[in-house]
Amino acid sequence: MAYSPFFLFEFRHGFQGTKGIVSYLFLHTDNEKISFIANHLGSFSLNFIDTFPKQLLFPETFFLVLYILAFFYFVYKEKRLPMRRFSLFLLLLIGITFVLISFVRSYVFPYYFIHLNFVYIFIFSYVLISAYKQKRIKIWIVFTIFYLIILTTAVIHIAQTFQKDYKDYGGMVKVKGKLNVIDYIYRDARNSSFGLFIFSPPVYTYPYDYLIWWYGGKQLNYIPHQEKRGVFYLLIEKNLSAPWTYKGWEETVIKTGKILYTRELPSGFIIQKRIANESL
Repeated sequence: MAYSPFFLFEFRHGFQGTKGIVSYLFLHTDNEKISFIANHLGSFSLNFIDTFPKQLLFPETFFLVLYILAFFYFVYKEKRLPMRRFSLFLLLLIGITFVLISFVRSYVFPYYFIHLNFVYIFIFSYVLISAYKQKRIKIWIVFTIFYLIILTTAVIHIAQTFQKDYKDYGGMVKVKGKLNVIDYIYRDARNSSFGLFIFSPPVYTYPYDYLIWWYGGKQLNYIPHQEKRGVFYLLIEKNLSAPWTYKGWEETVIKTGKILYTRELPSGFIIQKRIANESL
Protein backbone atom coordinates (compact mmCIF):
# COMPACT_ATOMS: atom_id res chain seq x y z
CA MET A 1 0.00 0.00 0.00
CA ALA A 2 2.85 2.37 0.76
CA TYR A 3 3.89 2.34 -2.91
CA SER A 4 0.39 2.62 -4.36
CA PRO A 5 0.70 6.41 -5.03
CA PHE A 6 3.83 5.69 -7.03
CA PHE A 7 2.16 3.03 -9.16
CA LEU A 8 -0.99 5.12 -9.63
CA PHE A 9 1.11 8.11 -10.71
CA GLU A 10 3.04 5.94 -13.16
CA PHE A 11 -0.17 4.47 -14.57
CA ARG A 12 -1.82 7.87 -14.96
CA HIS A 13 1.19 9.35 -16.79
CA GLY A 14 1.84 6.49 -19.16
CA PHE A 15 4.68 4.87 -17.16
CA GLN A 16 7.07 7.68 -18.04
CA GLY A 17 9.37 6.96 -15.11
CA THR A 18 9.50 3.25 -15.89
CA LYS A 19 10.18 3.94 -19.56
CA GLY A 20 12.99 6.30 -18.57
CA ILE A 21 14.63 3.64 -16.40
CA VAL A 22 14.32 0.99 -19.11
CA SER A 23 15.72 3.39 -21.69
CA TYR A 24 18.62 4.31 -19.42
CA LEU A 25 19.50 0.69 -18.65
CA PHE A 26 18.94 -1.07 -21.95
CA LEU A 27 18.39 1.19 -24.96
CA HIS A 28 21.91 1.89 -26.19
CA THR A 29 23.79 1.25 -29.39
CA ASP A 30 26.42 -1.48 -29.55
CA ASN A 31 29.19 1.11 -29.80
CA GLU A 32 27.95 2.85 -26.64
CA LYS A 33 27.81 -0.47 -24.77
CA ILE A 34 31.35 -1.35 -25.80
CA SER A 35 32.56 2.11 -24.82
CA PHE A 36 30.92 1.90 -21.39
CA ILE A 37 32.25 -1.59 -20.70
CA ALA A 38 35.78 -0.53 -21.69
CA ASN A 39 35.56 2.53 -19.43
CA HIS A 40 34.23 0.48 -16.49
CA LEU A 41 36.96 -2.13 -16.85
CA GLY A 42 39.60 0.56 -17.18
CA SER A 43 38.41 2.39 -14.06
CA PHE A 44 38.16 -0.90 -12.18
CA SER A 45 41.74 -1.94 -13.01
CA LEU A 46 43.07 1.59 -12.43
CA ASN A 47 41.54 1.54 -8.97
CA PHE A 48 43.47 -1.65 -8.17
CA ILE A 49 46.73 -0.25 -9.55
CA ASP A 50 46.37 3.04 -7.67
CA THR A 51 45.85 1.19 -4.38
CA PHE A 52 49.62 0.70 -4.18
CA PRO A 53 52.35 3.30 -4.79
CA LYS A 54 53.79 3.21 -8.29
CA GLN A 55 56.79 0.93 -8.78
CA LEU A 56 58.75 -0.20 -11.83
CA LEU A 57 60.26 -3.56 -10.81
CA PHE A 58 57.12 -5.69 -11.11
CA PRO A 59 54.97 -5.36 -14.24
CA GLU A 60 51.43 -4.51 -13.19
CA THR A 61 49.91 -7.48 -15.04
CA PHE A 62 52.37 -9.90 -13.46
CA PHE A 63 51.63 -8.63 -9.98
CA LEU A 64 47.87 -8.72 -10.56
CA VAL A 65 47.95 -12.36 -11.70
CA LEU A 66 50.27 -13.37 -8.84
CA TYR A 67 48.11 -11.46 -6.37
CA ILE A 68 44.91 -13.25 -7.46
CA LEU A 69 46.49 -16.71 -7.60
CA ALA A 70 48.15 -16.33 -4.20
CA PHE A 71 44.92 -15.16 -2.60
CA PHE A 72 42.88 -18.06 -3.97
CA TYR A 73 45.61 -20.48 -2.94
CA PHE A 74 45.64 -19.34 0.68
CA VAL A 75 41.85 -19.16 0.88
CA TYR A 76 41.77 -22.77 -0.35
CA LYS A 77 44.34 -23.73 2.31
CA GLU A 78 42.66 -21.68 5.04
CA LYS A 79 41.50 -23.88 7.93
CA ARG A 80 39.85 -21.13 9.97
CA LEU A 81 36.24 -21.06 8.84
CA PRO A 82 35.51 -17.42 9.90
CA MET A 83 38.58 -16.21 7.98
CA ARG A 84 37.62 -18.23 4.91
CA ARG A 85 34.09 -16.82 5.00
CA PHE A 86 35.39 -13.29 5.41
CA SER A 87 37.79 -13.75 2.50
CA LEU A 88 34.96 -15.00 0.30
CA PHE A 89 32.90 -12.01 1.43
CA LEU A 90 35.65 -9.71 0.15
CA LEU A 91 35.59 -11.47 -3.22
CA LEU A 92 31.82 -11.16 -3.29
CA LEU A 93 32.11 -7.44 -2.49
CA ILE A 94 34.41 -6.93 -5.47
CA GLY A 95 32.02 -8.79 -7.76
CA ILE A 96 28.89 -7.03 -6.51
CA THR A 97 30.55 -3.63 -6.90
CA PHE A 98 31.41 -4.30 -10.53
CA VAL A 99 27.94 -5.70 -11.30
CA LEU A 100 26.21 -2.66 -9.79
CA ILE A 101 28.52 -0.24 -11.59
CA SER A 102 27.80 -2.04 -14.87
CA PHE A 103 24.25 -0.65 -14.73
CA VAL A 104 25.64 2.88 -14.89
CA ARG A 105 25.32 3.86 -18.54
CA SER A 106 27.87 6.63 -18.39
CA TYR A 107 31.57 6.91 -17.75
CA VAL A 108 32.68 6.12 -14.22
CA PHE A 109 35.75 7.31 -12.34
CA PRO A 110 38.16 5.25 -10.21
CA TYR A 111 36.92 6.90 -7.02
CA TYR A 112 33.60 5.11 -7.52
CA PHE A 113 35.54 2.02 -6.39
CA ILE A 114 37.40 3.67 -3.52
CA HIS A 115 36.01 1.25 -0.92
CA LEU A 116 37.79 -1.56 -2.78
CA ASN A 117 41.17 0.00 -1.92
CA PHE A 118 40.70 -1.30 1.63
CA VAL A 119 39.76 -4.72 0.27
CA TYR A 120 42.95 -4.94 -1.82
CA ILE A 121 45.11 -3.82 1.09
CA PHE A 122 43.54 -6.42 3.38
CA ILE A 123 44.03 -9.17 0.79
CA PHE A 124 47.68 -8.18 0.33
CA SER A 125 48.24 -8.30 4.09
CA TYR A 126 46.43 -11.63 4.34
CA VAL A 127 48.61 -13.20 1.63
CA LEU A 128 51.82 -11.85 3.18
CA ILE A 129 50.97 -13.11 6.67
CA SER A 130 49.60 -16.46 5.45
CA ALA A 131 52.73 -17.09 3.37
CA TYR A 132 54.88 -16.49 6.45
CA LYS A 133 52.79 -18.67 8.75
CA GLN A 134 52.49 -21.52 6.25
CA LYS A 135 56.19 -21.25 5.36
CA ARG A 136 55.59 -20.65 1.67
CA ILE A 137 58.96 -18.96 1.45
CA LYS A 138 59.00 -18.13 -2.26
CA ILE A 139 55.62 -16.42 -2.13
CA TRP A 140 56.55 -14.64 1.07
CA ILE A 141 59.84 -13.39 -0.44
CA VAL A 142 58.10 -12.07 -3.57
CA PHE A 143 55.41 -10.23 -1.61
CA THR A 144 57.93 -8.96 0.95
CA ILE A 145 60.15 -7.57 -1.82
CA PHE A 146 57.11 -5.92 -3.40
CA TYR A 147 56.11 -4.47 -0.02
CA LEU A 148 59.59 -3.04 0.54
CA ILE A 149 59.60 -1.57 -2.96
CA ILE A 150 56.26 0.19 -2.57
CA LEU A 151 57.22 1.33 0.94
CA THR A 152 60.47 2.83 -0.36
CA THR A 153 58.63 4.39 -3.30
CA ALA A 154 56.03 5.90 -0.97
CA VAL A 155 58.68 7.39 1.34
CA ILE A 156 60.59 8.90 -1.59
CA HIS A 157 57.38 10.31 -3.06
CA ILE A 158 56.35 11.85 0.27
CA ALA A 159 59.81 13.43 0.68
CA GLN A 160 59.66 14.86 -2.86
CA THR A 161 56.17 16.18 -2.20
CA PHE A 162 57.27 18.01 0.93
CA GLN A 163 60.39 19.31 -0.79
CA LYS A 164 58.82 20.51 -4.04
CA ASP A 165 55.06 20.41 -4.16
CA TYR A 166 54.16 21.96 -0.79
CA LYS A 167 56.65 24.77 -1.28
CA ASP A 168 55.29 25.51 -4.73
CA TYR A 169 53.41 28.79 -4.89
CA GLY A 170 50.70 27.27 -7.04
CA GLY A 171 49.13 30.45 -8.41
CA MET A 172 45.33 30.25 -8.22
CA VAL A 173 45.35 26.53 -7.49
CA LYS A 174 47.07 26.12 -4.13
CA VAL A 175 46.54 27.58 -0.69
CA LYS A 176 49.61 29.84 -0.80
CA GLY A 177 48.32 31.69 -3.84
CA LYS A 178 44.87 32.07 -2.29
CA LEU A 179 46.34 33.35 0.99
CA ASN A 180 48.51 35.79 -0.95
CA VAL A 181 45.50 37.38 -2.64
CA ILE A 182 43.65 37.60 0.69
CA ASP A 183 46.72 39.29 2.24
CA TYR A 184 46.79 41.75 -0.66
CA ILE A 185 43.18 42.79 -0.07
CA TYR A 186 43.62 43.15 3.71
CA ARG A 187 46.77 45.24 3.28
CA ASP A 188 45.07 47.45 0.74
CA ALA A 189 42.08 47.98 3.06
CA ARG A 190 44.46 49.21 5.83
CA ASN A 191 42.32 48.03 8.77
CA SER A 192 39.22 49.73 7.37
CA SER A 193 35.87 48.02 7.02
CA PHE A 194 35.32 46.49 3.59
CA GLY A 195 33.18 44.00 1.73
CA LEU A 196 34.30 41.11 -0.40
CA PHE A 197 32.65 39.27 -3.31
CA ILE A 198 34.27 36.23 -4.91
CA PHE A 199 34.04 34.81 -8.40
CA SER A 200 35.16 31.21 -8.95
CA PRO A 201 34.67 29.16 -12.15
CA PRO A 202 33.29 26.16 -10.20
CA VAL A 203 30.64 28.63 -8.87
CA TYR A 204 31.04 27.39 -5.30
CA THR A 205 33.43 29.47 -3.20
CA TYR A 206 33.91 27.09 -0.28
CA PRO A 207 37.76 27.18 -0.34
CA TYR A 208 37.77 30.98 -0.08
CA ASP A 209 34.98 31.04 2.50
CA TYR A 210 36.99 28.70 4.70
CA LEU A 211 40.25 30.65 4.27
CA ILE A 212 38.53 33.94 5.07
CA TRP A 213 36.98 32.40 8.20
CA TRP A 214 40.17 30.65 9.30
CA TYR A 215 42.89 33.03 8.09
CA GLY A 216 41.07 36.34 7.81
CA GLY A 217 38.95 35.96 10.92
CA LYS A 218 41.43 34.28 13.25
CA GLN A 219 44.78 35.57 11.96
CA LEU A 220 43.86 39.00 10.62
CA ASN A 221 40.93 39.55 13.02
CA TYR A 222 38.37 40.65 10.47
CA ILE A 223 35.78 38.96 8.26
CA PRO A 224 34.59 41.13 5.35
CA HIS A 225 30.88 41.77 4.95
CA GLN A 226 29.04 40.77 1.78
CA GLU A 227 27.12 43.94 1.11
CA LYS A 228 27.55 46.53 -1.62
CA ARG A 229 28.20 49.41 0.75
CA GLY A 230 31.28 51.49 1.34
CA VAL A 231 34.44 49.99 -0.09
CA PHE A 232 34.18 46.45 -1.38
CA TYR A 233 36.50 44.22 -3.36
CA LEU A 234 35.97 41.66 -6.08
CA LEU A 235 38.27 38.65 -5.84
CA ILE A 236 38.20 37.01 -9.27
CA GLU A 237 39.60 33.59 -10.08
CA LYS A 238 39.87 33.50 -13.84
CA ASN A 239 38.65 30.55 -15.82
CA LEU A 240 41.81 29.73 -17.77
CA SER A 241 39.88 28.08 -20.59
CA ALA A 242 37.43 31.01 -20.85
CA PRO A 243 39.05 34.01 -19.12
CA TRP A 244 36.26 36.44 -20.03
CA THR A 245 33.49 34.67 -18.10
CA TYR A 246 33.83 36.78 -14.95
CA LYS A 247 32.65 39.85 -16.88
CA GLY A 248 29.13 38.42 -17.04
CA TRP A 249 29.24 38.00 -13.25
CA GLU A 250 30.25 41.64 -12.86
CA GLU A 251 27.41 42.82 -15.09
CA THR A 252 24.66 40.65 -13.57
CA VAL A 253 25.57 40.00 -9.92
CA ILE A 254 27.71 42.97 -8.94
CA LYS A 255 26.38 45.73 -11.25
CA THR A 256 26.85 48.69 -8.90
CA GLY A 257 29.78 50.62 -7.49
CA LYS A 258 32.43 52.85 -8.98
CA ILE A 259 35.60 51.00 -9.98
CA LEU A 260 38.64 52.47 -8.21
CA TYR A 261 41.15 50.09 -9.81
CA THR A 262 41.53 46.65 -11.36
CA ARG A 263 44.77 44.72 -10.94
CA GLU A 264 45.94 41.25 -11.93
CA LEU A 265 48.39 39.65 -9.51
CA PRO A 266 51.31 37.43 -10.62
CA SER A 267 49.31 34.44 -9.37
CA GLY A 268 46.61 35.14 -11.97
CA PHE A 269 43.96 36.44 -9.56
CA ILE A 270 42.21 39.68 -10.48
CA ILE A 271 41.46 42.19 -7.75
CA GLN A 272 38.96 44.94 -8.34
CA LYS A 273 38.32 47.65 -5.77
CA ARG A 274 34.96 49.45 -5.84
CA ILE A 275 33.11 51.97 -3.77
CA ALA A 276 29.34 51.95 -3.48
CA ASN A 277 27.52 54.70 -5.37
CA GLU A 278 25.88 56.11 -2.24
CA SER A 279 29.33 56.50 -0.65
CA LEU A 280 30.55 58.92 -3.32
